[in-house]
Amino acid sequence: MIKRGALLLFLFLLFGQAEAQFRFSRQHVHFGIIGAKSERFTDFELKNTSGKKAFILRTECDKDVSVLYSNRTLMPDSTITVRVQYNPKETGKFQRQIQVYVSALNEPLIISISGEVNELPSLGDLACPDFNRVSETGRVPNFEMEVLVINAHTGENIIGAKVSMIYLGIEKYRFISDRSGKIIRNIDLGYYYFISTASGFKNKEFDRYVNVRNNKVVIEMIPIIEKGYDQVDDSLFYRDRPDPIVDPNKPKELEPLLTTEDQLLSPKDSTPIEIEKPEISIKESPSGEGYKTNNLVFLIDVSASMMMDGKMDLLKMSMIELCAGLGPDDKVSLVVYSSQARVIMDNISGSDKQTIIDRIRTMEGSGNTAGSEGMKLAYEMAMRHFIPNGNNQVIMATDGAFNLYTSDVAPLVKRYYKKGIVTSVLAIKNTERDAKSMESIATMGGGRYVPIVDAEGAKNGLIEEVRSASKR
Repeated sequence: MIKRGALLLFLFLLFGQAEAQFRFSRQHVHFGIIGAKSERFTDFELKNTSGKKAFILRTECDKDVSVLYSNRTLMPDSTITVRVQYNPKETGKFQRQIQVYVSALNEPLIISISGEVNELPSLGDLACPDFNRVSETGRVPNFEMEVLVINAHTGENIIGAKVSMIYLGIEKYRFISDRSGKIIRNIDLGYYYFISTASGFKNKEFDRYVNVRNNKVVIEMIPIIEKGYDQVDDSLFYRDRPDPIVDPNKPKELEPLLTTEDQLLSPKDSTPIEIEKPEISIKESPSGEGYKTNNLVFLIDVSASMMMDGKMDLLKMSMIELCAGLGPDDKVSLVVYSSQARVIMDNISGSDKQTIIDRIRTMEGSGNTAGSEGMKLAYEMAMRHFIPNGNNQVIMATDGAFNLYTSDVAPLVKRYYKKGIVTSVLAIKNTERDAKSMESIATMGGGRYVPIVDAEGAKNGLIEEVRSASKR
């Protein structure tokens, strides 16, 4: 059994090395809201670092996706551009996968696109543009964005609403609405997770792709105290949601997410607060005195569905928050899985926070969902770095589309629990149906099911779970 496990790990790492010689600059693009005049194409850069010539053999994708190559020959140490255009036939949300077969690889390289179509384009605008036209999503321009925050029931402007924009799991911008309920600022093009808070209103969270053409954002906030409008408890969508673990010795922290009140009515042309590097605030560490040393292996579902509805943003926020509390003796490994499993971080010390954060932020969604092979690799990693008398834990993070319904999953989880590996599930906006199976996996693995539906849950859920599992 040990030899079989070592062979499996070796094969995964060997294929990962071959695949790493042909890498896309990114694996997923989210178009955001698409209208009749919106740009629907984007560019992916494919680099060959193998030192040998290779060729694009074929491309497999849906009929509503067009693909164009700048060159079908990949010379050593060269880069080609792969242009992808989506030609919608119906309105609504979409996600599409593109498989690119390269002569030097046995398996295809996978990229994906997603978004939401509000209006269909004209029939004369379906051809994929040639390379004389530059894609907006291939640039990172600075442009003026306008945000309007209003009462969802009355339409009245909300003064002093605090708006945070999260980019790759870290807050990049924070603003406060002026006397007209507006925020007008210059920002960089990109895909952001918005968090809006205001006194007397329920928090509003959503994801949005903003660019020069899609630069107006309206945030409708629902009043908390208003007859006939009771606040909806998100936990109703989850069965048997566990109570949060509260440390009685830890004082309750009230950390303002955004700017202070003396900035409430700052002029609209003032410089926005921009945060490119994470400000790590050390919370009570889930290690050290009173806690076991942690050997944490994250198994991350990076299928295309995880790029929808801000799921990946919440996951990254949660993992970065945990990183702040890790000690130097704690170890972290990271396995990502969509159509293929890859080790992207192997037994990194908790003191090397910047490396961990950088790896977390670069995770992207792509491909189909299939989890059993990824689970096997994650358990092999956990056993390889096993810490006697420590907290050896595999933490699965998924939106519920993870393909875990094969017959070998339950025996696998139970077998490694007997070997001292705890399995917990970090559920990112799961449906009720998926929640049942996720809970059963956590129960079989001796861990907990931790649902995350908003930024507050992302800040606290994972760190409380690791603290609970590692407590002596």
